[in-house]
Amino acid sequence: MDQFSLGMPSRDYFLEPAYQRYKNAYTKYMVDLATYIAGPAANSTQITNDVDDMIAFETDMANVSLKDLAQLKNRAVGSQP
Repeated sequence: MDQFSLGMPSRDYFLEPAYQRYKNAYTKYMVDLATYIAGPAANSTQITNDVDDMIAFETDMANVSLKDLAQLKNRAVGSQP
């Protein structure tokens, strides 16, 4: 099993209060991008709700992810007979 990738550089960006401004900027970027792709008929409320759901999902994934690649390697090495 491999470590999955999140939309920001590390899980800390989703979980640590020190990175909240980056999470806010990422959220705004995703709303702006989705609005641009949807075009003039975009429903801004629906887009914002969908992006909020996506960010919540990524935050949940960050909560269950390993802190860094070293942890993943240590687990893999430790689990081999």
